[in-house]
Amino acid sequence: MSNEHPATPADLAAFKQRPMAVTPQTMFPPPRSLARDLALYTYAHLGWIRNADLRRTDEGDPDLFDKLASLADEEEWDGPDAKFAGEQRILRNYVELTFERAHQQPKILTSSDGRFSAFNTGLATKEQEAIYGLFEPNRNEVTTALVLSRLAGGECP
Repeated sequence: MSNEHPATPADLAAFKQRPMAVTPQTMFPPPRSLARDLALYTYAHLGWIRNADLRRTDEGDPDLFDKLASLADEEEWDGPDAKFAGEQRILRNYVELTFERAHQQPKILTSSDGRFSAFNTGLATKEQEAIYGLFEPNRNEVTTALVLSRLAGGECP
């Protein structure tokens, strides 16, 4: 048995008054996880993804986030800060974290043979139909087993 007791209001007040050591770790939030560490990028190959510089200058071929932005109901995906204009950083973070949660819970639908899968992005088309990410087997065995083959609005197939 533990000798610990529930914290009282006096305990909490004393804790709040303690000086906090200021170190580089407490001054700044931890860095954002690298994309390769997120479940979406380990689960499937997403094709070529434009970096922030290419997005801001609108260079390069459209990637899956561009396609998703055009399929989804119109939103402000860049946020209020003008220095991020064109990056679609809110959309990218939203999809990455939505997939992360679906992967953990597990809410990714998988075909009976395990070859195909789908997840609800949580986004809707202009007609308010749900948008799903659909995965199929990756023919390039050098990378992941699945590839994000398309984004589709409507009922999940």
